[in-house]
Amino acid sequence: MRLRLIGLIVLVISLPLSLSIRSVARADEADIETTLGDEKATVDKDKQLRLDATARINAPADKVYDALTHPEKVAKYDARITDVKVVSHDAKSETVEYKGQTLPIPNAPPSFRVEYSFDPANKSVSAKNAGKSPIQFQNHTELKPSKDGKGTDIHYTGVSSSTGPIMGFEPTEGMRTQFALSAFMQQMHNVGMYIQKGGK
Repeated sequence: MRLRLIGLIVLVISLPLSLSIRSVARADEADIETTLGDEKATVDKDKQLRLDATARINAPADKVYDALTHPEKVAKYDARITDVKVVSHDAKSETVEYKGQTLPIPNAPPSFRVEYSFDPANKSVSAKNAGKSPIQFQNHTELKPSKDGKGTDIHYTGVSSSTGPIMGFEPTEGMRTQFALSAFMQQMHNVGMYIQKGGK
C-alpha cells in the first residue's frame, strides 16, 4: 500500500514533466531540437503498448545515426543515469547496462540492460531489454534525411509490456503513452547534446 502511494505521488509529479517535453526536446547548449510529429498508441489483450511516432531533429542523419550507435556516450547527458557500462560490443550490436533512474516511471529498477542492433545501410537502430527484466520492450528507430536537407526525419516504433507490476497499480493507456513518449524524447534530447559536444 505504501509503495503504491509513493508511486502515485511520483506519478503526479512526473507527468507534468513528461508533458512539457512532449513536443520539443531541446539541447540545453545547442540549437539542436527534436519536434514530435504524428503518434499513435494502442494496447493489446496482453497489455502490451505499441507506440508509432514520427519526429524531426535539425541535425544531419549521419550525425544522428552516429549518436544512436553510441548509446553509452549519449547516456552521459541524461542526469538520471548514474553509471553506464558496455557489457558486450561488436560491429553490429552492443549491450549496455544503465544504473540510476533507468526508466521514466516510478519505482523503476535500479539497473537495466539494453541490447542494441545497428543497420548502417538503412540508418536504423533496434533495441530490446537484455536478460531478465520486469519490463519487456523492443523498439526500432529509422532515420532519413529531411526533404529540405537540413535535418533528419525519424520513424520510431516501440512495443512494451505493462509497467503495472513495478508501479504497484495499472496505469492508463494515456499514462503509458506519455511515459513512452517521454523516454523517446529524452533520448533525442541526449542525442542533441552528444552532437553539440562533437560526439564526445
